[in-house]
Amino acid sequence: MEHILLPDEDGINYGNYLSYLETIRQLLPEHIYQFASSEQHFNLNSPHSLHDAWMESVTISERRHKAAPFEPQVHIIVKLLGQRHDRLIVLEYENVSRYMVDGKPSLYNPADTLHGDVFTHEIRVTNKNKIIHEILFVSDSRLQVECDNFTHREELQG
Repeated sequence: MEHILLPDEDGINYGNYLSYLETIRQLLPEHIYQFASSEQHFNLNSPHSLHDAWMESVTISERRHKAAPFEPQVHIIVKLLGQRHDRLIVLEYENVSRYMVDGKPSLYNPADTLHGDVFTHEIRVTNKNKIIHEILFVSDSRLQVECDNFTHREELQG
């Protein structure tokens, strides 16, 4: 986390993050900018927020084509159970160039899931114009994906 959490401040600094997003707006596809800048994906009381969601699954696949079998494209799908447990938040990352998953037991609530609730997340852009999406859990577990593009959708649970 480089912009939404600052070392000399407690808590989430959403204003600083929004300011950073404006500096990279022209580098982001419009749908990613809308996702990254939408308060509903951060607001503690929004059913669309990643905050307080739980990790359900991470699927990593290498897609190969017959014409170029030694040039696979890495694809990652992350499913989070929304904070109200009424929806899955699905994030699909395309043409992944790097990823990191760091799971730590939750010290906040040992009876909680391994990762605990999502605390916050942020979008960044690398100097090579790759998109980074980092998700931080209350346990200090992290999921970070560097990719060319990603999509976001919600699937309501019956």
